[in-house]
Amino acid sequence: MERFVEIDNTLKKDGYTRRQLFDWMQRYYPHYDENSCAWVLGSLLQRGILYNVGFDVYFRKGNSYQFSLPDSPIAKDIASCLLRLDPNARFVSYAPSDLNGLLGDEAALDMIIFEAERKWLYPLYLELKAKTKTSILLNPTDDERNRYYQDGCVILRPLPSKAPFDEGRLTLEKLCVDLLKGGDLGEAFPLLDVDATEQKLLEGFDLNIKTLLSYAERRGKKNEMLNLLYEYLPKTKIELLEKSNKFPKRKDGLAL
Repeated sequence: MERFVEIDNTLKKDGYTRRQLFDWMQRYYPHYDENSCAWVLGSLLQRGILYNVGFDVYFRKGNSYQFSLPDSPIAKDIASCLLRLDPNARFVSYAPSDLNGLLGDEAALDMIIFEAERKWLYPLYLELKAKTKTSILLNPTDDERNRYYQDGCVILRPLPSKAPFDEGRLTLEKLCVDLLKGGDLGEAFPLLDVDATEQKLLEGFDLNIKTLLSYAERRGKKNEMLNLLYEYLPKTKIELLEKSNKFPKRKDGLAL
């Protein structure tokens, strides 16, 4: 392990391609093959020296962020209900008010947003309606949400395919795309400067760029998100991503 720490201390650049990392490792350990280098790379990732942004590119660990699940009895009860229906269920649960500090704005709506696979929404809705007096809105339209909203209500939404999640927690990748999409977050933060917020998140935190773009494509926001990446990621990082030949080009053809 000490030899790997020696490698840690030599990684001075903001980021590296996989090939650059393997070449660097083999300078120190010429007898290492691809499998050995992959093992060392896994160690660097596990210990937080680097993080994976996709496209065979790795940036130095900077400022990671992990959301918490909503700390309220109803939110915990919803998750428990879903996991009784399916122990392996995928879901994302958050309260917009918990994002106040990160976004630098105060949520205008007091609610919990709970996203799960569409097949579980109605069974979950029925079970919750039988157990709580809290207002439960089942995938409401914008008009229905505005009409039936009550403080503390729960909004059940289908979890989009390719949506990133972390054991039920919101992720930065999902937040960045959902802010562009508007919807419930747009209603919760009507005065938020979305462009400035995207800049803050993209410049300030570690994200998996491939996961971000994959989800943005599913939500119809890939080109918009791609332009934001070209605009706000440091030029050195964009140039590194482009070296992989897998990172998509800007659709509008603009250069930095």
